[in-house]
Amino acid sequence: MIAVRAGAARLRHAQDPDRSLLALAAIEEIARQTVEEIDQLVGTLRDRSSPNGATVDAPPGLASLDTLVAHHAATGLAVTVGTAGTPRPLGGTVDQAAYRIIQEALTNAARHGAGGARIELEFGDTGLELTVTNPVPVTAGARSSGRQSSRVRTDGSGEPVPVAAGARSSGGHGVIGMHERASLVGGTLDAGRAGGEFRVGARLPYTGQRA
Repeated sequence: MIAVRAGAARLRHAQDPDRSLLALAAIEEIARQTVEEIDQLVGTLRDRSSPNGATVDAPPGLASLDTLVAHHAATGLAVTVGTAGTPRPLGGTVDQAAYRIIQEALTNAARHGAGGARIELEFGDTGLELTVTNPVPVTAGARSSGRQSSRVRTDGSGEPVPVAAGARSSGGHGVIGMHERASLVGGTLDAGRAGGEFRVGARLPYTGQRA
């Protein structure tokens, strides 16, 4: 998948260099995090076979959400969490993708937001719907033009698609990385600014299987 995305970015570079550079930056970030997660898994396997029985923590999932929220609270970002439906187990890659999407959304909220953040987790029949919202300051451009909304979504292939002008006003490389994570587990994600808020919404299948 990383190779396919990198090839696509290279081919479109002449026509849309800004978009291809954003895609390459997202690929670089995903590759770096993937290497870290592989290193952790390899370390875990090695330590389980070692005489002293030491273990290394697996890549984080939603079980680590409280720790993530506490970390942001300690740095000044108030985060609330709401849950709907009956919690269900997630496949390992889906669990990690959900955590990483929330982590990136909260990082964006801390960097670019104008207040706290709200996480909503809804466990449906076939998958998890997660939403992260945070208030954002109104930019000078939005005030002068009256346009305060922008959205980015994935199409059926998971390719980020701009839905309205100004989609780069928030999120940057992080939004593209969140799209990639959702797509890799067969899910979808949209992110955009509207009504004075920035909203990230992801739909992830429990098993991580592509449709």
